[in-house]
Amino acid sequence: MEIQGKVYAISEEQQISEKFKKREFVIKTDHEYRPFVKMELQNKYCDAFEKYGIDIGDNVEVSFNLEGREHINKSDGEVRYYTNIIAWKIMTDG
Repeated sequence: MEIQGKVYAISEEQQISEKFKKREFVIKTDHEYRPFVKMELQNKYCDAFEKYGIDIGDNVEVSFNLEGREHINKSDGEVRYYTNIIAWKIMTDG
Protein backbone atom coordinates (compact mmCIF):
# COMPACT_ATOMS: atom_id res chain seq x y z
CA MET A 1 0.00 0.00 0.00
CA GLU A 2 1.07 3.59 -0.48
CA ILE A 3 0.14 6.97 0.99
CA GLN A 4 1.27 10.51 0.24
CA GLY A 5 1.61 13.41 2.61
CA LYS A 6 3.89 15.82 4.39
CA VAL A 7 6.20 14.69 7.22
CA TYR A 8 4.67 16.21 10.34
CA ALA A 9 6.68 14.62 13.18
CA ILE A 10 9.62 12.24 13.61
CA SER A 11 10.40 10.49 16.90
CA GLU A 12 13.70 9.21 18.18
CA GLU A 13 14.61 5.59 17.56
CA GLN A 14 13.45 3.21 20.32
CA GLN A 15 15.40 0.04 21.13
CA ILE A 16 12.63 -2.36 22.17
CA SER A 17 14.74 -5.51 22.57
CA GLU A 18 18.17 -6.75 21.57
CA LYS A 19 16.89 -7.64 18.09
CA PHE A 20 14.11 -5.09 17.58
CA LYS A 21 14.04 -1.32 17.24
CA LYS A 22 11.48 1.08 15.83
CA ARG A 23 11.04 4.73 14.96
CA GLU A 24 7.61 6.35 14.77
CA PHE A 25 6.68 9.25 12.52
CA VAL A 26 3.54 11.09 11.45
CA ILE A 27 2.55 12.27 8.01
CA LYS A 28 -0.21 14.77 7.34
CA THR A 29 -2.35 13.82 4.36
CA ASP A 30 -4.94 15.85 2.48
CA HIS A 31 -7.79 13.85 4.05
CA GLU A 32 -10.42 16.34 5.21
CA TYR A 33 -11.37 14.80 8.57
CA ARG A 34 -8.50 12.51 9.63
CA PRO A 35 -5.30 13.89 8.10
CA PHE A 36 -2.70 12.58 10.60
CA VAL A 37 -1.31 9.06 10.13
CA LYS A 38 1.21 7.60 12.59
CA MET A 39 3.52 5.00 11.07
CA GLU A 40 6.69 3.26 12.12
CA LEU A 41 9.96 2.13 10.65
CA GLN A 42 11.54 -1.04 12.01
CA ASN A 43 15.09 -2.33 12.38
CA LYS A 44 17.24 -1.65 9.29
CA TYR A 45 14.80 1.01 8.03
CA CYS A 46 15.04 3.25 11.13
CA ASP A 47 17.69 5.48 9.56
CA ALA A 48 15.65 6.25 6.41
CA PHE A 49 15.17 9.93 7.28
CA GLU A 50 18.90 10.56 7.61
CA LYS A 51 19.84 8.23 4.75
CA TYR A 52 17.59 10.04 2.27
CA GLY A 53 17.76 13.55 3.79
CA ILE A 54 14.06 13.66 4.66
CA ASP A 55 12.91 16.16 7.30
CA ILE A 56 9.74 17.60 8.79
CA GLY A 57 7.77 19.48 6.14
CA ASP A 58 8.96 17.37 3.22
CA ASN A 59 6.39 15.84 0.89
CA VAL A 60 6.75 12.06 0.79
CA GLU A 61 5.26 8.91 -0.61
CA VAL A 62 5.37 6.02 1.86
CA SER A 63 5.02 2.34 1.00
CA PHE A 64 3.75 0.33 3.95
CA ASN A 65 2.17 -2.87 5.22
CA LEU A 66 -0.64 -3.19 7.75
CA GLU A 67 0.12 -5.69 10.50
CA GLY A 68 -2.38 -6.91 13.05
CA ARG A 69 -1.92 -9.08 16.09
CA GLU A 70 -3.90 -10.57 18.93
CA HIS A 71 -2.76 -10.35 22.56
CA ILE A 72 -4.31 -12.44 25.31
CA ASN A 73 -3.63 -11.16 28.84
CA LYS A 74 -2.31 -14.10 30.87
CA SER A 75 -3.76 -12.85 34.15
CA ASP A 76 -7.39 -12.29 33.16
CA GLY A 77 -7.75 -13.74 29.66
CA GLU A 78 -8.75 -10.39 28.16
CA VAL A 79 -8.18 -10.32 24.40
CA ARG A 80 -6.92 -7.19 22.66
CA TYR A 81 -6.14 -6.54 19.02
CA TYR A 82 -3.45 -4.19 17.74
CA THR A 83 -2.79 -2.79 14.29
CA ASN A 84 0.50 -1.26 13.19
CA ILE A 85 1.37 0.60 10.00
CA ILE A 86 4.87 -0.54 9.07
CA ALA A 87 6.67 1.66 6.52
CA TRP A 88 9.32 0.00 4.38
CA LYS A 89 10.00 2.69 1.76
CA ILE A 90 9.96 6.49 1.87
CA MET A 91 10.52 8.67 -1.18
CA THR A 92 10.50 12.44 -1.47
CA ASP A 93 9.13 14.30 -4.43
CA GLY A 94 12.16 16.53 -4.65
